[in-house]
Amino acid sequence: MKAILENYASNLTTEPLYFSECLNRIGSQGMLWNPAELSIYDAYDVMNPDLIVVTLGSISLDIFKLLKNSPTKLVVNISGCPKDQVELLCEAIKTNKIDCPFIFGDTSPNDIVGGIRHVNILKGADIFLKYQNNTLPDYAIDAAFIVDSEEEEIGFEGSYHVLSQDESIKADIHFPINSFYALCGNYKEIFIKHSVDNVLSQVFFDAHLYGNKITIDPVGVESQSVTDMLLDKFGSDVKKSVGSKHLCTHRVSRFLRKLGLKEEAKNVEKIEE
Repeated sequence: MKAILENYASNLTTEPLYFSECLNRIGSQGMLWNPAELSIYDAYDVMNPDLIVVTLGSISLDIFKLLKNSPTKLVVNISGCPKDQVELLCEAIKTNKIDCPFIFGDTSPNDIVGGIRHVNILKGADIFLKYQNNTLPDYAIDAAFIVDSEEEEIGFEGSYHVLSQDESIKADIHFPINSFYALCGNYKEIFIKHSVDNVLSQVFFDAHLYGNKITIDPVGVESQSVTDMLLDKFGSDVKKSVGSKHLCTHRVSRFLRKLGLKEEAKNVEKIEE
């Protein structure tokens, strides 16, 4: 399979990067595409893809013109998008007779929207990050508190750092997700103090893969409800569950299975850390 993958990697996620890496490692082709640098027509000519994966925000008339009555499939990442925009997208896909096997996101449950399947694909722990040549300070601190909103008082007895991916929030360290793995080992315990909507972000999964002890301390919701959710999804040993069932390879495998590509899905699952 040949796929054009919009490179929507950010401070928060490396999802398109690990999608591309997985495809390329099994002998398929995953081309990362930056809409600001290359037109979809030029990318299409270079790749002649079987599949194009984009975010809803990058959908354009050019993509609709290119794919109308085309054998190339379209899959759209609608994570964080308002329901009305998703419904308009599905209507436009149907009107233009584009082959869209499904749309996907990491928050909403599996569903049917405008006659198109919506598939839930969570973020996964990125096993490829450790192959980078990131050189970060090596130190030993009792705790890291990862926040996505301002914290008035931590109330922790011991040495700690406040970490955030949002540079507008006061923190000791601001970090992008692609360097987080290298920070994890510097802390005896990592507390994730995210709003409930962000609890299962990539930070959650990468922390459990690369960190020592992880504690979820959500903001704006009763801790027990989140604890119950984690037990339901991951069992009593979240770290073990992440390592065995929630790596980025599992996410890409699920994606490929939804496309009906069973052999490719099996091959992705065989990729070792």
